[in-house]
Amino acid sequence: MIHAPSIKDTTTEALSRANHERTKYELRKRGYSFAQVATRLQVSASAVTAVSLGTQRSKRIEEEIATLLDQPLEKVFPDRYDAH
Repeated sequence: MIHAPSIKDTTTEALSRANHERTKYELRKRGYSFAQVATRLQVSASAVTAVSLGTQRSKRIEEEIATLLDQPLEKVFPDRYDAH
């Protein structure tokens, strides 16, 4: 039996995609790309993309992106980190 995605799943995916696109845009404004983040961390560009999309987690990659954006983790990845 095939199940259709719930509204919550669809909304979460849309928010993740929007956050991913915003992150890419903000990095580009500062002269960086996911490929450059990957090179700096010696990981694959697909790993950086997967972390940005939320399909994988890596605090190291998340921290590097937040550092390059000069923003706290909870602002760059609000769905993953609580603001305390």
